[in-house]
Amino acid sequence: GADVDDTDDANYFGAAPDIDVEKYVWDGDSWEDADTATGPFLLGGPVQFKFVVTNTGNVALSNVTLTDSDFNIDTANGDKTIDVGALAVAGTYETTFNATWQAGQHTNTATAAGAAYGANVDDTDDANYFGAAPDIDVEKYVWDGDSWEDADTATGPFLLGGPVQFKFVVTNTGNVALSNVTLTDSDFNIDTA
Repeated sequence: GADVDDTDDANYFGAAPDIDVEKYVWDGDSWEDADTATGPFLLGGPVQFKFVVTNTGNVALSNVTLTDSDFNIDTANGDKTIDVGALAVAGTYETTFNATWQAGQHTNTATAAGAAYGANVDDTDDANYFGAAPDIDVEKYVWDGDSWEDADTATGPFLLGGPVQFKFVVTNTGNVALSNVTLTDSDFNIDTA
């Protein structure tokens, strides 16, 4: 008797598709990963966003899309979704988009999706900014003997003698705190201290 034997290897590749999206906001100096509110304070616009989609898995992805919750980022088609196509392992897709500035808190979300070997993967990332709209109002009133009159136009109240009393009311009418606020009168030294 002759001894015989045989061997046969069995191999498989553990496919682990994965995707990552990051949405950034330009703060005037650098791209900020503004995941949480408030994000950067922006004074006027346009607001610039940058999207970076990365294949973080170990297999190529197909049917990759990038979608924004608020904006038509596919400017060629006027659509909220860009068809990226295929994305190799460790491959990235990057695009920027300019949006109209809005006052107050603004949050929107980017979503990247793709597929490999029958598995769908997706990821989302928020971008936040606060549309700063500083504003101030001053009202100067004249005491007419009975009440404070907002005497914006001539002649104002007719006063008979006595000291003239003025009241100043300064109000922050914007949506952000103000610093270095000053109050000046054209005729009088109102800082009596």
